[in-house]
Amino acid sequence: MVYVFGIEVPLVELMMVIVVLIFAMLIITFLEVRRLRKLIKIESTDIIDLEEMKGDPVDKFIAGAFEKGLKRKEIISTLQKAGWTKAQISKAMAKYP
Repeated sequence: MVYVFGIEVPLVELMMVIVVLIFAMLIITFLEVRRLRKLIKIESTDIIDLEEMKGDPVDKFIAGAFEKGLKRKEIISTLQKAGWTKAQISKAMAKYP
């Protein structure tokens, strides 16, 4: 018998409770690690997707428009209608002489 907080408790029962608690903590830890690995995998694919999407959307639009054969004035008016500012358009168009 062992005294725990002034209460007499059999040693075997106390050890069993401790073993069960340790086992429960191990299971919870295992499940949490598994969940976190899934989240890390999702986040890493999101980072890869973001890296592939780098680039200004205005630049992409302008490059695509020039490939399709649109003229500068048409591209500028389309961007203005879409709500892009003149500063954004000028900056992006400066890359395409």
